[in-house]
Amino acid sequence: MKKNNRMFFLLIIIKLHALNGHNTAIFHRYLWANYNHFSGNITSAQKWYNALLSSQCSLYTYKGYINFLFDTKQNSRIIELIPLIDKEFENDPEIQLIFAISLEKNNQTNKSDERLVKISSQFKTHPEIILRTTQSYMRRKEPENALITIETFLNNSPRKPHNFIFYFLKAQINLQLNQFEEALNNITACLDMHPRFDKGWLLFATLQEQNGELKKAIQGYGTFLNLTGDNNTVKKHLSSLRSQYNKNKQSKTSLSLQKSYFDQALSLFEKNKYASALTHINIFLTQESTNRDAQTLKIKLLAHLNAYDSLETSISQWITQDSKNSSFWPQNLYLLSHTPDISQEKIITTLENLSSYHSDNIFLSLYAADLCIRNKKTTHAITFLNQSLKKSTDTQLNARIYYQLALLEYEEQRYDSMLTFLNNAHKQDPSLSHVNNALAYYWATKGNDLVKAQKFLNQSYTQEKPNAYILDTKAVIFYKQQNYKAAQEILEQLNKENNATILLHLAKVHYKLDNKKEALL
Repeated sequence: MKKNNRMFFLLIIIKLHALNGHNTAIFHRYLWANYNHFSGNITSAQKWYNALLSSQCSLYTYKGYINFLFDTKQNSRIIELIPLIDKEFENDPEIQLIFAISLEKNNQTNKSDERLVKISSQFKTHPEIILRTTQSYMRRKEPENALITIETFLNNSPRKPHNFIFYFLKAQINLQLNQFEEALNNITACLDMHPRFDKGWLLFATLQEQNGELKKAIQGYGTFLNLTGDNNTVKKHLSSLRSQYNKNKQSKTSLSLQKSYFDQALSLFEKNKYASALTHINIFLTQESTNRDAQTLKIKLLAHLNAYDSLETSISQWITQDSKNSSFWPQNLYLLSHTPDISQEKIITTLENLSSYHSDNIFLSLYAADLCIRNKKTTHAITFLNQSLKKSTDTQLNARIYYQLALLEYEEQRYDSMLTFLNNAHKQDPSLSHVNNALAYYWATKGNDLVKAQKFLNQSYTQEKPNAYILDTKAVIFYKQQNYKAAQEILEQLNKENNATILLHLAKVHYKLDNKKEALL
């Protein structure tokens, strides 16, 4: 989470001194607890906090303690303290957010959601609170409330470039609600604010393709490739789409009777008369069995009718008939999973079953893995990603899969496995700057090998213009080399990013340079 530690330590120390000016021992313990926390001396910081809290100290000292507990993943202890200090910090968005996250991490999801909903109405312009509240509503299958939360945030916040991500989220929610026009409007607004947002162009292209605007879809996929470089999956899909577009240009006619059956099926679908719509679309498909729009509508109808056996049979048949377009049906199932009243669990099961029939189709397991990640099914996601690796001969794709596996292992705090996957990603594609940067950061911190850290950092520099993450890693290496001035110079430049990790690194550097005042700020 994002934490603004620039001011709060100094403010709390001032309050503590004002309240207990006579008690220098409390002041001393609090200062040293925070100093060791910032310096990374966790054991020592814990001892100082224990000593501090055993005395009659001010409740204001708990702000530093709560942040310490959160950084050290002591979520159960935070939850124990909520009844004691909740009232004192009811107007502190950062502490309230920590409470909500701690509840979620301790599987008290409902309490976490309730708190997020409450504080989102109180702190309407706090981006992370709004983001997590939106995710909470989506988890509870309340997309309308998620949309209202984002719109309230945007209406109460200045138009900032970083707000592009909220327009992206709005577009995704619109898609789930079958609001294609609103989805297109919001993804357009997102790209207006951040024209180089590659995922935005991918969603734009997908929406245009779903809307039948193949020319615009081709433009979107092309822009995505220009921004991300070679992506064989999208390249193949784009090539297929261009062929389809050219074919459609040559022949756009169909029998009026067939058209009428399709139109009637679509009209009945929009009225939620799924069984009748299915009858009409089946008649239409007897005449145009390869019509993609009709096939897609049939899949939607079968899902709404909970007829997943028929859905699997139909998709399996169409994959066999058109093996060149191996990504089309997995992608459609994935998009269908974002539709209200459609079970994501059943979509995951369908993808898994189809994958067993079509073992050479990598997209089935990749989309299943993505859905599992979104639903916090980490073990299943790892299984699907490993299946994908067995099917893939694309080294660039494999590198990205290994990187995703490394992220999942990191979340589970399995650092040895994480390192193995990062090394595998590097072997598959040494040109990925984010992989090299992750390896550099690992060896500079947990790996304690600055020679390796510098080697990987140098590779990141040769592959991509240094971004904030790469520069932060460079500063960490300087810090480990005790070149504090060089680290300070980099981190001061990055300070405008308002990133909690960067601010923490800068504070540590100031402490090493004996700039105590600047460190507390």
